[in-house]
Amino acid sequence: MKLKWIILILLVVAASWVYISDKTSKDPAFIDSAIANTSTAAAGALISVGQYDAAVVFADLALPVATADCDLLMEKGKALSALGRNEEASACYDLILAEDPDAADALAGKATALFRMGDMETSYAYAMDALAIDGTDLAALERAGAASLNLGNYAEAADYYDRIVTLRPGDAAAWIRRGDALLSISILMEEEMKTAFSDLGKPGATMGTLNIDPYMEAMECYNRAISLDPMVAPMLATRMIARSQMTINTCQDILENL
Repeated sequence: MKLKWIILILLVVAASWVYISDKTSKDPAFIDSAIANTSTAAAGALISVGQYDAAVVFADLALPVATADCDLLMEKGKALSALGRNEEASACYDLILAEDPDAADALAGKATALFRMGDMETSYAYAMDALAIDGTDLAALERAGAASLNLGNYAEAADYYDRIVTLRPGDAAAWIRRGDALLSISILMEEEMKTAFSDLGKPGATMGTLNIDPYMEAMECYNRAISLDPMVAPMLATRMIARSQMTINTCQDILENL
């Protein structure tokens, strides 16, 4: 940890201790909440500068006194999640939810931890619980979208990412994921068209028209992401070229099977 941050946190703690000492002389019960509040603020400050290990230490120092403080547990959960300690983060969120089952931020945090642990279906369920409480919770929307994408529910994923970019238009990553969901829809439609052509001549077989809207919307999403973050242009250009090659291959297969 950088020395300046250590000094800053120590000053905050020292000032808080003077304040706490004065208050506890008049109200001894005040110390528990004061310790929790001070540690929560310190942990939050450390998280904001990327000092996640130190944030966990501050939280652990206070938790024996403030075992059920939801704000402090939330900061610890955030720090553990940032460190990739997802099982421990999940346990923090469980403690919060035991105190407050309607804590949308804890439900979203639990969804994130489960997603990173590979449990897509349960992650999605927790994200849905969070969104039922707060339909604009961005963390919950992100988890719902990502889980839907991984589960192959592409239309749902596109809808969640659409809600994210409506709330946060400058989110290049969300535009990319919305494009990925729409591109996956277009691939499925193309596969259906290929199957329909191969079935021509069979009793009851029909031939519809290919809906190119999802493909065009995906391209628009990628272009929006590039306008927001030009650094993603090479990656997305490669993705668009690969998608175009897939269409060429599909057309070749259809022509060979006619």
